[in-house]
Amino acid sequence: MLKPQLLITDTNIWIDLDHGDMIDQIFLLPYSICTSDFARDEIQTIDVNALEAKGLTFQPLEAEFVAELAQVLAGERSLAAADVACFILAREKEAILISGDKRLVRFSKEHKVAVHGLLWLMDEMWANKILTGKEATEKLHRVLDQNARLPLDECQKRFDAWRD
Repeated sequence: MLKPQLLITDTNIWIDLDHGDMIDQIFLLPYSICTSDFARDEIQTIDVNALEAKGLTFQPLEAEFVAELAQVLAGERSLAAADVACFILAREKEAILISGDKRLVRFSKEHKVAVHGLLWLMDEMWANKILTGKEATEKLHRVLDQNARLPLDECQKRFDAWRD
């Protein structure tokens, strides 16, 4: 049996998932979901114990990578420690990084780490029949209503594609 692909999530993706009422749905995807233990303290608006009960795992960085984290932070002051920890985990575990943070997305792409955002997750939920087109559209509107900084042209493409 194949091991499911691993998704490493940064903090802001949980905020968007919460705004769109999609936390339960992410755990129905055929992926293992994890984040850095650095992110535990950053996730403040959602009960992290409830996320763990649903299947989110918090991964510590190995000692050798903590020094790298400090080095990256010294050169990339716009990134948070939790973001860099998620980047390192995704790179080392050959996982997909899930982030909506433009700086982290840019940094990850520059360093050849696979990275996607909320719209990709929603496409996966739709493709795996976890959300209907109507549900996905409604949930994306909820996220947008919370001032999410998503590309409107890409959102419109989803609204068109998700029509049932």
